Amino acid sequence: MKIKLLHLSFLSIILLVFGSSFLHSGGSHGAKTGSPDDGNNCTQCHIGSAQLAASSWISTDIPIYGYIGGKTYNITLTGVDENVVRFGFEFTAEDSNNAKVGSYTITNTTETKLVNSDNAVTHTGNGFTPDNDSSKTWSFNWTAPSSGTGDIKFYAALLAANGNMSTSGDITYLTSLEITEDIASNITTSDLNNQVKLFPTLVEKSINIELNSNLQLNSFSLYSINGQRVFQKSISTNNKLYKFNLTNLNRGIYIININTTEGIISKKFIKE
Repeated sequence: MKIKLLHLSFLSIILLVFGSSFLHSGGSHGAKTGSPDDGNNCTQCHIGSAQLAASSWISTDIPIYGYIGGKTYNITLTGVDENVVRFGFEFTAEDSNNAKVGSYTITNTTETKLVNSDNAVTHTGNGFTPDNDSSKTWSFNWTAPSSGTGDIKFYAALLAANGNMSTSGDITYLTSLEITEDIASNITTSDLNNQVKLFPTLVEKSINIELNSNLQLNSFSLYSINGQRVFQKSISTNNKLYKFNLTNLNRGIYIININTTEGIISKKFIKE
């Protein structure tokens, strides 16, 4: 009996030590991205692992001017570590209020899956093997939330395991990427038209461009009714009301293209 108990105790130790390195080989249990809402990362389970910051590990096809509400984009996450044997991750997105935003589509079901009530993505049991001696890449799609959400930040925690059958010596990397919203593309021409006023439309000497508080005037171009450009002017002012003189302009019908920080709107007026 004593020998049997010793055998069981030894077996328990083996399972504890060796099993710890495989505990999350099938992916994160969720809420381990290091984001403000999650609060935790890989070090909560892989006790004793180092924690480092990493930059440029998240890449997307989101344009430099920002995301458009409701549109789907590709997200690529790449981890790099010279001593890695197994690589795991969890990824999420949060707004400025630290609330989860957007939705995910798994494009590689073999290596990635949803987690944390579908508010995050993690690796699967087949998705932890490095692509080469030092790195691993995962890809999936993210659909942006509705227009008006504002700035969003992506967060990811990646675990580089050294394969020593314990959690010692592993490294947790934390990385993030902030993206802006493409406000201009979210505003329809009708909306923009209501935010820009041109008066009077029957001009004798001068005309006024008035913008609402969310817009700034960048420039305007004046065209004759047959499409010939009369002149163009760049503006360097934060004023919401801009007045310019048209005394020397010939009589006729004109079109003015008003270039604002949220798009271009065309309006028509008559010079008497």
